[in-house]
Amino acid sequence: MKFLKNENINYVLRPDDVVKKSNLYIPKWRIGVKIEDENAERYFRTHKRHIGVVFIRDEETADFVVEKVQTVIVQRMIAAQRKFMKKSR
Repeated sequence: MKFLKNENINYVLRPDDVVKKSNLYIPKWRIGVKIEDENAERYFRTHKRHIGVVFIRDEETADFVVEKVQTVIVQRMIAAQRKFMKKSR
């Protein structure tokens, strides 16, 4: 979350008792970040077509998680650019 604050990216942090939704959601880029648990597969199948999904595992370092989120943000930005270019033709 420190990275998101430093980059001035708005996010929604959900309470711990919410299990069927992402733990952290970035509305501008429609990215859901979820700590991997027994509901992870169901969450992925439900949301993969609508938002970018990032799973965090216990053994991953903070730097690696930030890199994963950055990669998904870039992918979402490229998709938005392609969509814009397609509409402007």
